[in-house]
Amino acid sequence: MYRLLYTRCDRGASFTALYYVALKMARNEECYIMRQFFKAFKENFKRSTLIWCCVLVLILFFAADFRLIYSMTISDGLDGNIGILFMIALGIIFIFFAFTLSFIFPLVARFENTALNLVKSAFVLSIRHFPTTIAVLVLHLILPLLIFLGLLKWALPLFCFFGFSLSAYLNSFMLLKIFEKYS
Repeated sequence: MYRLLYTRCDRGASFTALYYVALKMARNEECYIMRQFFKAFKENFKRSTLIWCCVLVLILFFAADFRLIYSMTISDGLDGNIGILFMIALGIIFIFFAFTLSFIFPLVARFENTALNLVKSAFVLSIRHFPTTIAVLVLHLILPLLIFLGLLKWALPLFCFFGFSLSAYLNSFMLLKIFEKYS
């Protein structure tokens, strides 16, 4: 049970370590990929895991709310227009959550601060640098979406091996320009 929980909760530290290495590579700093990855994983484990657990709770909250509002609207417990308004409001909040999520793990990898301040900074940066936020989200989501829709079925093995790391590496160039302004 502990092993199952551990493998599910270390994703935040893995994303942070991935961005730590990708940001170093984007700056053309010499780095030993595996050694730097595990160093960053270990150094940021507590903070990244705390953030990841909060992210999981919020994702479950959003999923439960969408399902509840949808089922209440379908079963005529809510007026159709009110249900649609609730869905739109929840969708807008979820979009801001996704914006914040696109910056949080790169920020953890780059800056030392408390988890709460990093989340606040991620939110502010995602709004302040809106075009970059959209580009980061598109780079993270476009390939999985095209594979899921069946347009790029042949790319699934490539995505399994290179998908997350390639998008993190490409995003690092954009994020580095932003982070350098605040260093």
